[in-house]
Amino acid sequence: TSRAKEWMNLLLKYQQEMEAFDQGAANITTWMYRTEILLDESEKQKPQKKEDTFKRLKAELNDMHPKVDAVHNQAVEMMTNRGDHCKEVLEPKLSELNQRFAAISQRIQTGKLKVTMKELEQFNLD
Repeated sequence: TSRAKEWMNLLLKYQQEMEAFDQGAANITTWMYRTEILLDESEKQKPQKKEDTFKRLKAELNDMHPKVDAVHNQAVEMMTNRGDHCKEVLEPKLSELNQRFAAISQRIQTGKLKVTMKELEQFNLD
C-alpha cells in the first residue's frame, strides 16, 4: 500500500540521516583523538618543533570548525524534526562531541603560550 511505502521511505531517510551523523561524528572524533595525542607529545618537544605542531593544529582546527558546525546543525535539525527518541539518542552524543571539541580547541589556542622563557632560552643554548 502507498501508506506502508511512505512509512518505509521515512524510515530509510531517518536511517540515512543517522548514518550521516554517525559518520561525521566519527570523523571528528578520529581527528580529536589524533590531535590529543599530538598535543600530549608536543609537551616533550623543543620550542620550535612545538611551535610548528601548534601552527599545523591551528590550521587543522580552522578546517574542522565547518565540519563540526555541519554535524551540529544536522543533529539539531534531526532532534527538532524526528521526535523524542531521536533527541534522546543524539543529544548526549552531540553534547560530548561539543565539550570535547571545545576542550581541544582551547588547548590548541592556548598551547603556544605554554612555551616558557626558560624553555626558549634552553632551546637557544642547544
